[in-house]
Amino acid sequence: MLYHILTPFPGTRLYEEMDRQGRIHDHDWSHYDTGHSVIHPQGMTSEELQNGWYWAIRETYKLPHILRRIVRLDPGWKVRLVANYSHFAKFRRYPQPLNPEKYSTPPLLSVK
Repeated sequence: MLYHILTPFPGTRLYEEMDRQGRIHDHDWSHYDTGHSVIHPQGMTSEELQNGWYWAIRETYKLPHILRRIVRLDPGWKVRLVANYSHFAKFRRYPQPLNPEKYSTPPLLSVK
């Protein structure tokens, strides 16, 4: 599984629309990698979007979740193991959450 943050790349209609609406807050080209929030999303803050994305990846690539996905011992289990491990290794290089203590669980699933 791969997760991406909506990124309006310069030269696209999406970029022009979001720029016209004043929703692009980061013009640093190095952040246009679908792993950084460069926009002001509707209904949440940019920080919440970034941390929610990080939470989804962290949960997906925890070892127990990887093992659950590959446990079926059909001929494709080795491919699933390699694919999951490569995504896990890539995930380790992603930007870290902005305030990890606030997002140990996603806001919609928090229990008070």
